Order: sequence, then structure tokens, then C-alpha cells
Amino acid sequence: MDESITRLAHLLESKGALRAEIERQRTEVSELTRFLKDGALDEKLLNAAATANGYLRDFARMGIVGSHPTLSEIDLSEEMRGAKDSIRITASWTGCLISLGEILVEKARSGCDVRILILRHNSEFARLRGQELDPVAEHAASRQIATEICEFNRLFRHHPDVKSQLQVKAFDARPSMCMFARDDTRVIGSLWPGINAMDAPVLRVVGDGDPALMRSLGRIADKEFERIWNDEKTLYITVVDGEPQYTEMPEMAWSVDGQHFASVLEDLERATQEGGDLGRSHALSAIKSNPDRVQVTVLELHERLRSNDPTEAVKIADALEEIDELHAAEVVLREAVNCGYVQFVEHLARLQLKAGNDEDAERTLRRGVSAGNYFAIFRLVKLLGSTGRYHEVERVLRDGVQAGSIDALRNLVDLLDRSGRSPEADRILEQKYAEGIRAAGHLLTIREYNNGNQDRSLGKLREWAQEGDDTAQGILQKLEVP
Repeated sequence: MDESITRLAHLLESKGALRAEIERQRTEVSELTRFLKDGALDEKLLNAAATANGYLRDFARMGIVGSHPTLSEIDLSEEMRGAKDSIRITASWTGCLISLGEILVEKARSGCDVRILILRHNSEFARLRGQELDPVAEHAASRQIATEICEFNRLFRHHPDVKSQLQVKAFDARPSMCMFARDDTRVIGSLWPGINAMDAPVLRVVGDGDPALMRSLGRIADKEFERIWNDEKTLYITVVDGEPQYTEMPEMAWSVDGQHFASVLEDLERATQEGGDLGRSHALSAIKSNPDRVQVTVLELHERLRSNDPTEAVKIADALEEIDELHAAEVVLREAVNCGYVQFVEHLARLQLKAGNDEDAERTLRRGVSAGNYFAIFRLVKLLGSTGRYHEVERVLRDGVQAGSIDALRNLVDLLDRSGRSPEADRILEQKYAEGIRAAGHLLTIREYNNGNQDRSLGKLREWAQEGDDTAQGILQKLEVP
């Protein structure tokens, strides 16, 4: 190759810059040839490949086929839908009944063996887990577990026929892992202090790994699940007068005979119909003065979400916020947002900001930004500004634009204008208008009008107004154009 470059140089009778460039390339090729002949590159590649292959071989022996940065990034509903014979879940509490409840019922009815292990709400280990997550609210985990048990109770009230196939038991021990498993596929995570299981990294484990390996991760997890399930202190669950109770008798589990599940939402609507705003106010005051009634309201919020009825669920969340009891529903709201119900980003973020949990609020708001929720965009921009991270604001606005938020588009254009990048703002508007976003066209015509191209901009606005575009008509009126 080196000789070929020399011959090419002489053939072209190269001089000056061209000759210098050819000489430079010849030098680089010579160095590469010497590097290859010395074998250094081969040795490095072989060492890297051997190391990587060793890691992969160890993973395969353990049954590890992948990992995920957080459990919440996995679509657990799709994961569980793939189950054929069995589903096993163990955690302090599942935290995902909104998305999984009806799927678990469906799989149980199809003959799938569904078993779930959660912590006993009144155990010392529940208190310790709560302390790990939030030292100033050590009983929060106990309340969350009790709430989920009551949510299970409502689930079985609607589907009493699945109790033999969908079994839930409560254990009294330190949780050794968090696991969502279907057949021989398991998603396994650890329970770290200060990190909710949904926000922690997890491993995906399939099969038993190397048969010669006695302690593959899959075998360890399965054995641990069975050990806890069969422990004499692991009991069946029922709910009496809104409080979780535990029993050794499986026939007593989730006994809902005679229980009355009144609808708080129906009571509020009836009070409003009969007494107007005053009647509604009295009904809300009655809820606030009765902690049990607040709990029932939270459970109905969960039930409406599980039944895919978000419109009614929003009304319940609004009622809780109106009486300053939204904090009682924080777990349900977080689960709802994780399930994709962006309608509740505002409720949850306001609650977190009010409590001073800026880090949690930022995570919630970023979920809303990705869905184009303008409240989330506005509050996140404000939060970033208050913490001096102005350089992140533009990225948030661009994410909002990508998600389809017109308000984010207006704010991004304004930011670009103020930073002397108006041509870039024009390009973004032209691109969005080409994609069929009329609001971008409105902004473009106003900019054209202000830049002196009035005939063109007014002509376009009149054309849109004749098509029934109320926004275009409003712009013409503001410009005082007939």
C-alpha cells in the first residue's frame, strides 16, 4: 500500500499541498502497517474479546439475559400477559395494581397459577422498610401496604370467582428481593435504602442457567419465593371494617360477604344535585372529618383507575385536593402516573412540591413533559430556574415541542428570539407548519406581518378565517384588519 501511494505521487507529478497531503497519508499508512505487523492491535482485540466473552459466559451461566435501569421502564402489564402457567410476584407491595389488577384476574381465569407475596402492613419489617425509604415517615410503607390490601379486597369483591387461582399472602420477614415472574422469566431487583423498588435497576433472568451450577440466580429466586410462601408466619389476608386482618385459613381470605362499598363520587354528585355548591361543600366536609371515609375515597380512586375510568378518577382526585387530603392518595397517584395516566401529573407534582420533595417532583414533571403536558413543562421550567439550571430550560421546551405542546412551541420561539436565534425559530415554525400544525402557521404569519410582509400574512390569515379558523379570525381582529 505504501508503494502504491509512492507510484501515485510520481504518476501525478504532485507538488505543493497535494504532494504534502499524499506524504502525510503515506506516513499514517506506514504506522498502521507497522502496528498490525507488531501484533499489538490483534493482542488488544483478543484481550477485549476474551474479557467480554468471559462476562457474557458468566451471565449465561447465571441465566441473566439483560438488565433495565429501572423497574418502572418495563411494561409489566405486557410482561404478565405473556404468562402461560404461572405468575409469581414478591415485593414490599406491588405498586402496580392499576395496570395489573384486571390482567391478573384474566390470567387466573385462564388457568394460570397466580401467587403474590407482600409484607404484612403491621410488621416490624414494614416499619423498617418505611424508615429506609423516608426516615421522617417510617410508617408510610405500612399505610401504603394497608391501602394496597384494601385495593386487593375491592378487586376480589368484583371477581370473587378467582380467589382460588389468584392467591395473595402476607409475609413477616425482611424482604430479600423484589420479583415479577412469569413462567421461567423473572425480573429481579434489590430493595435499596432511599429508593423505591420501581425506581431501582433490575435484572432479567430466564431459565435455570447452567445445569452444573447449583446456585444460578433463577434457582435462588424461585427457592426463596417458595420458602417465604410456605413459611408458617406467611398468612392469608382479609379485610374487616376497612382494616387488614391475617388468617391461617385460606377459605377466610378476602371474605367480602356483607361488606358495603359505597361510592364517594356518587354521594358527592347526589349532594350537589340536591343542595348545589353548599350541598357539595357539606359532603366534602363530612369526608374530611372522617379518616375512614378519606381512605374509602382513595380506594375508589384506585378502583376507577383500575377499571380504566380516568375521567371519574380525576373528579375524585380533585375532591381530595379540595379538602387538602390529596396526600392520602400519593401512592395511587404515583402508580397512575407510572401507568401512563398523565392527567394526574399535575395532582402528584403539586403534592410533591408542596411537601418540598423537589427531586420526586422533577421526575414526575419530566414524565409530563414527555407527554406534552403544559403544566408539567411550565412547572419544570420554573423549578429549573429556581435551582439555577437555566441551561436545561431549552431542552425541556424542545422535548415539549416534540411531544406536541403548542405552548412549549411558543415559549421556545420566544426563548430563541431573546437569545438572538430568530432564524432558527423560523425554521422550527416552518417545519412544524409543514407537519400540519396550524398553530405554527399562525405564529409564522404574525412574524411575517411584524417583519413587513403584511400582504402575504394577511392573505393567509383571511384564507384560514374563511375556512372557519377561529384563531386566524382572532388574530385579524387583534391586528384591526377587516
